[in-house]
Amino acid sequence: MKITELKDERDEALLLRDSIMNLETAHQERFTLQSNDKARMYVEDLGFEATKLAQLLEQKIVGANGIDQDNPYVPYQGLNGVMRINSVKVLNHKWVIAEFTDGTYWGEVLLNYFINEDQTIDIEVNNGLLYAN
Repeated sequence: MKITELKDERDEALLLRDSIMNLETAHQERFTLQSNDKARMYVEDLGFEATKLAQLLEQKIVGANGIDQDNPYVPYQGLNGVMRINSVKVLNHKWVIAEFTDGTYWGEVLLNYFINEDQTIDIEVNNGLLYAN
């Protein structure tokens, strides 16, 4: 192979790598309240700023972690301690996904949330899963 062919192959490989990195970044940002124009406009029409609403939801959900009792948004009882939510992501104007664990077992829960006319927020469990260890 000639040096120019190797350089061309290297340049093509670098372009492909950059394209893959851009796709991964775009995918990570895709399912968020802030990146979803329709969902963001929906909550803004209700008087909330998307970033502040996401922070409020996270505080409410993680804030429900108890010292000696399971988080009420986790649909499973802790087997090796209490179940606590440790990570929250607001997907859109209706759904939140959260990760939970009791220190040994862990899973995910999909939560529905509703913004009431008085700007209070109600949260309910939609569905959950517990990973087999």
